[in-house]
Amino acid sequence: MAAQVDAAAAGELAESQATEDAAVATMDAEQQAAAGYAEDANALKGINDILNADAEDESLRKYKEQLLGAAAQGNVGDSSGPRVQIESFDVLFEDGHPEICFPGGDVTELVIKEKANYKFRIKFRVNGDIVAGLTYATKIKKLSVAIDSDETVLGSYPPAPEPHEFIFPRHDWFEAPSGMLGRGAYTITNVYTDADGVEHLRTSFSVKIKKDWE
Repeated sequence: MAAQVDAAAAGELAESQATEDAAVATMDAEQQAAAGYAEDANALKGINDILNADAEDESLRKYKEQLLGAAAQGNVGDSSGPRVQIESFDVLFEDGHPEICFPGGDVTELVIKEKANYKFRIKFRVNGDIVAGLTYATKIKKLSVAIDSDETVLGSYPPAPEPHEFIFPRHDWFEAPSGMLGRGAYTITNVYTDADGVEHLRTSFSVKIKKDWE
């Protein structure tokens, strides 16, 4: 009797873990952070691992396919391309100033009016397999002196036919520096890294804070 109970418990645990893995793969960063998954590399498995776990359970299989979307049907993007591909890096402004978009994430130079409130939007594709714990780290320098750094957890994402989108700060705005000391040229370096420490992309560009937009 005890053996039967243990076997049933083990089956329920395996089913619960497979369902949880699939659900985490489709959470956005905020949901993952709240659930404690954002920086846990072991919380996620590859698409095939998730789909093959408890494959004999038809209802669980359908549920996981629904969560993983097109990736569950083999649509994993361009497997020969980069694992993480930036579609667009955009800057949005609170005062209604037109957003500034950089296709492909290729930022050359960015001009922002002092004291302007702004936030970033990143559109990106994931190719091949799930990317776990993707982070966006920023380092800011002025006159070759490091003045600030920050790291944002974007989350974990499966491949999808449409680009993923992440906006940050989600509920607030950055404020551009101002005054004689705040204005000037800054160098921004952005690095995209996953939970395994793999660096997917590194970009560096200039930001000029001016009295006006021109």
